[in-house]
Amino acid sequence: MIVLPLEKTWELQQLETIVARYNRRDGLWRRLDEAYGRQLAGYLGEKSLYYYVNLWPRDEVLGLFGLRARGVSGYFQTDLLVVTARFMLIVEAKHLKGELSINESGQLLQRVDGVTEVYGNPLVQAEIQRYQLEKLLQRHGFDHPPIYTCAAFTHDKAILNIPDPPHNLMTSQRLFEYYQMLYRSNRAQLSRAEVTKLAVFLKDQHTPLDCDVMADFGVRAEWLAQGVPCECCDGGMMRYHYTKWICGACGCVEAEAHWRGLRAFAVIFRTMWVTNKQARAFLGIRSRSTCQRLLASLPMEGERSTARYCLEGLFR
Repeated sequence: MIVLPLEKTWELQQLETIVARYNRRDGLWRRLDEAYGRQLAGYLGEKSLYYYVNLWPRDEVLGLFGLRARGVSGYFQTDLLVVTARFMLIVEAKHLKGELSINESGQLLQRVDGVTEVYGNPLVQAEIQRYQLEKLLQRHGFDHPPIYTCAAFTHDKAILNIPDPPHNLMTSQRLFEYYQMLYRSNRAQLSRAEVTKLAVFLKDQHTPLDCDVMADFGVRAEWLAQGVPCECCDGGMMRYHYTKWICGACGCVEAEAHWRGLRAFAVIFRTMWVTNKQARAFLGIRSRSTCQRLLASLPMEGERSTARYCLEGLFR
């Protein structure tokens, strides 16, 4: 059973919405797009683990995706943490394609189309997470079964070129086999109630990272394209015209694209409130009355020039 479901991080959501609105000809767009690609790869890697978690007995396995909690110093984050009565397992997911190897210094090397990229060793990362997790549980007086770690390569185009790899370094297809091995090798140390209590405690410790991509990359609001990115084509922007949204690139028509645009506003500017003036500037609507009509169904606070509209309902 999934106790902490996988969600897109605020950083990924912010990058996703900013990249769609930023001028591709500007040099900063490449940096934003590369950062978005890294965040998206991590998300896709974790998402692919859902299949294998669902193969494990639902009444015996509790899974937490993307757990971020305070450790010995600062925060630590796991891609997937599995809690059972017999053992706990930290899975470090790597969504990398191409030929993958580990050099004598323990670095992970990725080679794609003749280009080599260098990454940290995922097993070392998982071991650091294990240490942090153990200290967290000790600090709060929790007894726990043994904590194991593994690194799983989730991309279907990954080629592992690692002679005699450690038993806990694998492609994601071997996760089910690895789970069975750990299950046979360990006896139950916690009751079902204790497993649930431990998993719920860890869920309560989860603290999502608060980030501000606009500030981190020096992006100004006026640099973002007005309107709503079209979902029918690549790069087109929709503008509101006589009760409907129309894409200037492909002609696609939508009736309620403004809700998608307002969700993007909330993500980019890290707020659940918007004024009529802010909505007009972001959505590219000239008429105050037209914008007020589009916002009318949202909860409102204040009156006239001080009115602002709550966007929380758009995320439910």
